Amino acid sequence: MNKKITVLVINQFASLPKYSYGAGERMFHLSEFLYKEGFNVQVVSGAFNHLFKEYPATPKLFNVEQTKYLDFIWVRLKRYKSNNFIGRVYSWFEFLFKLFLFPIGKGPEIVVVSSMSIMPIIYALWVKRKYKSKFVLEIRDIWPLTPIEIGGYSKNNPLMIFLRQIELLAYRNADHIISVLPGFRKYLNENNFDSKLCTWIPNGVSSAINLSNNDNELRKFLNEKKFNVLYAGTFGKANALESLIDAARLLEEEYMDIHITLIGDGPLEHELKEMSKELSNVSFIGKVLKSELGAILTEADVCYIGWHDRRIYNYGVSANKYNDYMLAKKPILSSSNIENDPATLSNGGIQVMANDPRAIAAGIVQLYAMNEEERTQYGLNGYNFVTESQVYPVLADKYITVFNQVLGKYKTNS
Repeated sequence: MNKKITVLVINQFASLPKYSYGAGERMFHLSEFLYKEGFNVQVVSGAFNHLFKEYPATPKLFNVEQTKYLDFIWVRLKRYKSNNFIGRVYSWFEFLFKLFLFPIGKGPEIVVVSSMSIMPIIYALWVKRKYKSKFVLEIRDIWPLTPIEIGGYSKNNPLMIFLRQIELLAYRNADHIISVLPGFRKYLNENNFDSKLCTWIPNGVSSAINLSNNDNELRKFLNEKKFNVLYAGTFGKANALESLIDAARLLEEEYMDIHITLIGDGPLEHELKEMSKELSNVSFIGKVLKSELGAILTEADVCYIGWHDRRIYNYGVSANKYNDYMLAKKPILSSSNIENDPATLSNGGIQVMANDPRAIAAGIVQLYAMNEEERTQYGLNGYNFVTESQVYPVLADKYITVFNQVLGKYKTNS
C-alpha cells in the first residue's frame, strides 16, 4: 500500500458535528472519501468560535481529536462575545501566531487554507516555502470585500488594507483556488489573476439531516392551519431580514392565515424582535440543532432567504440555507438581485427584488395562491438539484481532481 498523502487543512472555523449547529463540517463529511483515495487529512481549527454550541476540551495549546477518517487539532483560544468584532479580529491574530508553534513534523504535501479568516495564509505560505508543499486556497467569503460591502467598513481602513494585501499575496502564490462561489472566476479576472486555476466546489449536503423527527415539541411553533413561511439561519446584517419583517407588516391585515417564522439567532435578534413585537403574523424560534431543523422545515409551506443589493453578490452566494431548504423539498422564495440565484438555477422556487418589502410580500402571495402540486414540484426540483450535484461524494471527486492536479498526478493510489 502506498504512503498516504498528507493534507493539512487550516480553517479556524472548522468543526465536528457534535460541537456545531451545522457550520464548518465540510471537511469532516468529505474525509471518508478523501481517505479512501489515499489522502490523510488533518484539520487545524480554533477551539472557540461564536458559531459553536459546545466547545472541545483544550488542556494543552494543541489538542488532537481523532475521528475515523481524519484528525482534528484544536488550538486553544481566548473566548469573545459573538457580537464583538474586535474580539473576533484578536482571535484571528491569536490563531495565526499560535500556528507557528504547531509541531508540523515533516510537513504536508498539500496545505489548504479555507477562509474565513484569511490570516492563516501567512502561515501556509511559510509551510509552502519550508516544506515545498502545494498551497490550495479555498474561498468561502471574499475578504476584505465582505466587511467592506456588508459591514460598511472603508476600504481605506488599516485592517482592510492589511487584509487586501494578504488576499493578493494568496492569489499570487496559490497553486490552485477553490471557491464555493460559482462566479468567483469573474472576481479573479477583474483583479488580473488567472481564473483557469480556480474550481467551483459548492457547499455540500448530507442525508444526515433528519426529516422524520416526530417530536411534537419541534412542531408546536407552526400552526398547521396557517400558511407557514420559514427563515432558518443567522440574524445578521447580511441576511436582510428587516425587509421580511416589513413584508409581514404589509400582509398582516389582508392575509391573516399567512404566518412568518424566523429560526436562529444573531446580532440583530433584538432589533428584529422589536420591529415585529406588534405583529401577530411573526414568530421567533431560537437556534436549533441540525437534526431538529429538518423536522421543522418539513412543516413549512415556503422557505425564505434574503440578500442585500450589493456588488459582492455578483460573484454568487453559498448559503447552506439553500441546501437545507432543498433537502427538505420546500419551495424557496429568494429576495435577491443575484444572477443565477440557486432558487431559480434549480427551478426550486421564485426570485424577487432584494430589499423590497412589497416584492417580498407579493412573492409570498404568489406562492400562497399556487395549488399544492405547483409548490410540491418546486420542492422536488430543488431536492433533485441538490442531491444530484452537491452531495459529498460528488464534491470529494472534485477535491481529489484538484489535489491530483497540484501534485502533478492524474490518479492517486491508496
